[in-house]
Amino acid sequence: MIRFVFVLLFSVTLCSIVSCQVYRLPKNVKPLRYFLTMEPHLRDTDLQKTFHYDGNVKIELEVLEDTKSITLHQLQLRIDNTTIELVNSNGKENIVVDTSKDGRNETYTIHFGELVEIGIYNLTIGNFSGELGDGEGFFHAVYFKEPGKPRSLAVTHFEPTGARLAFPCFDEPALKAKFIVSLIRREGYISVSNENLDMTENLGDGRFKDTFKETPIMSTFTLAFAVCDYEATEKVERQRVYANSKAIKNGEADYALHTGIKSLKLLEEFTGIDFVLDKLDQFAVPDAYFYEHAMENWGLVIYGQSNLLRSNSSPAEDFKRTTSYIAHEYAHQWFGNLVTAAWWDYLWICESFASYFQYYIASLVQPSWRLMDQFVIDMLHTALKQEELRGEHPLNYRIRYSGQYPPFHIMYEKGASIIRMMEHFLTHEVFRRGIQIYLETNKFTATVPKDLYNAFQQAVNKAGVNNLLNNMTVREIMEVWDSTKGFPIVTVKRDYRTGEITLEQKSQFDDVDDITTSKWIIPINFLFSSDEQFDFSKTSADLWLTEKTATINRNFSTDGLVIVNKQQTGYYRVNYDLENWEEIIKFMNSENFTLIHVLNRAQLINDAFNLARLEEIPWDVPFRLGEYIIREKDCIPLAAFYDTISNNVFIYSFLDRKAKESQYFKNYTLPNAVPSEDSSEYYIYKEYLKAVLRGVSERLGFKSKPNDTHIDQLHRDKFIRFRSILEDTN
Repeated sequence: MIRFVFVLLFSVTLCSIVSCQVYRLPKNVKPLRYFLTMEPHLRDTDLQKTFHYDGNVKIELEVLEDTKSITLHQLQLRIDNTTIELVNSNGKENIVVDTSKDGRNETYTIHFGELVEIGIYNLTIGNFSGELGDGEGFFHAVYFKEPGKPRSLAVTHFEPTGARLAFPCFDEPALKAKFIVSLIRREGYISVSNENLDMTENLGDGRFKDTFKETPIMSTFTLAFAVCDYEATEKVERQRVYANSKAIKNGEADYALHTGIKSLKLLEEFTGIDFVLDKLDQFAVPDAYFYEHAMENWGLVIYGQSNLLRSNSSPAEDFKRTTSYIAHEYAHQWFGNLVTAAWWDYLWICESFASYFQYYIASLVQPSWRLMDQFVIDMLHTALKQEELRGEHPLNYRIRYSGQYPPFHIMYEKGASIIRMMEHFLTHEVFRRGIQIYLETNKFTATVPKDLYNAFQQAVNKAGVNNLLNNMTVREIMEVWDSTKGFPIVTVKRDYRTGEITLEQKSQFDDVDDITTSKWIIPINFLFSSDEQFDFSKTSADLWLTEKTATINRNFSTDGLVIVNKQQTGYYRVNYDLENWEEIIKFMNSENFTLIHVLNRAQLINDAFNLARLEEIPWDVPFRLGEYIIREKDCIPLAAFYDTISNNVFIYSFLDRKAKESQYFKNYTLPNAVPSEDSSEYYIYKEYLKAVLRGVSERLGFKSKPNDTHIDQLHRDKFIRFRSILEDTN
């Protein structure tokens, strides 16, 4: 799932004051199979009035412990308790004596007159109804098939707890079951669900009942269905795209279809597991009615239409978004659908992998777009920034109220960045084998993080590469990263007489007087400019920093510069002693700067400016380092520069320290060129940007060109934010 970030301040504040406990269903019953029938009552007039639906469900379930009650979820449903019956496999009925609702816990309990013994039963709720809601559960949307002719559709969104808004069910991710869905529709409409259509029955009076094939065992939140009068693209290799007829006719769904076909094949190859279902549809919902960017329902992925449909004239950023969103949601068909997080506290083991593959698979679909390089800017740098702005949290996050998600920047950007780090310290082949073991071992089940780590450990053991981890276990390393909030800053101090290097780790959030401050197990690798070759390709760990401080003497060079965290694969910032910063500045401002890997050039810019903001280094260090930007032609470090120096947190940190201006620029030449009548920091900031971005302005410009590549277009979209400053002649 990819979704918008909404900050629910009231709920968060309330749950921080009151010790909120999330209700969990009793473990005396588990569902096996649902037979669900739904009939939405759609109309194309009186659109402001409430839409509603009717339904019935039979749930085949297993009673695991003798009980006199069965509790399941429901929310805002009208249930006719006279239609409820429980029958065992021999046809014996247990008499219902009472029912009760718990609004706070969103449950419905059925009480029986006698003990319900261990065994297999059919629980029927013959009549329930509800309103087609607003963006979650079973909801309605409106679009215009022709000008002035609105059309209604009904569609679902169930993650995390929306299924209970649609029908009575066991709405927890680990309570998986099979589903046979039937949808009743009017003539002229169609219906779709997770599986292929099995049969259609004419009910008379212009009503038809579509019944779909049985699904694999799955969680309620991945169930999906829709009733609409959409059209679909041609079915190609099990895939279609559903959208309004105009979009289909104009070919706006074609790019999504072909991207989906490529993405599915690549994921099957990577995971070694074929896609389980017989089909995979993509479905476009009008944006105004769908609060999510996209949702990974198994076999029926739903998107806001602006994230799916593309014309030939769509901007490069829109094509990038569609490509990466499809890769993300298709990755969920394995991470989330085939193997599910056992509880929402561990949602990152689904979302973080989907966010990683959002770039990895998309980079294989569109190799010229350099999406794995863009990952560092879009995900890793964003994760570091968001932890500072929106709060530091561990990946494992305790859910405190029903429907709550972990913080989005944690399970998306941070989690994906940590997974990328794991891929590099394990090496790609071991990482891939670990994923294959994890998925094959746990398919159709629900897992917790230790199941993931055990699979990767098996891959390490089979490859005989325990040395990569310094004979630590994957679980030992990763349980530090999944349970520690924030991120480390690693400071590198060199002894220029002996070559000895001291590494220190801390969190920027640490209290210097707090002895319980965070400590990570950090993969460290080095590159020295005195080496014969600038080889940034080896990204596994040269050593592991397991303590707050470690001193290493391996006959390291005392000459030139050292760079730590090659290709910025580790999820941490790197600081250096000032002498090494000087060596870096000198090298980056030489003609040889391209010998430093493009991702490390981006890292140095991002780390230096942010370390200055944190008062870890003087401000003149990043500004002098950034002078090299006038010669930089690669969009990745340039994007890092744009994002860092235009960040409001950075700007305010710099501009608000007027009294220290002379210290920041003690040895810096730019203030000397600033007229004495206006030597404010903001003037210096503008003049600095004009000076260092002049080369980009001359090469790229602000207007599109006939020979622009996709990368050129993306680059210009980022660069254009400086247009007013660069064209300001005052």
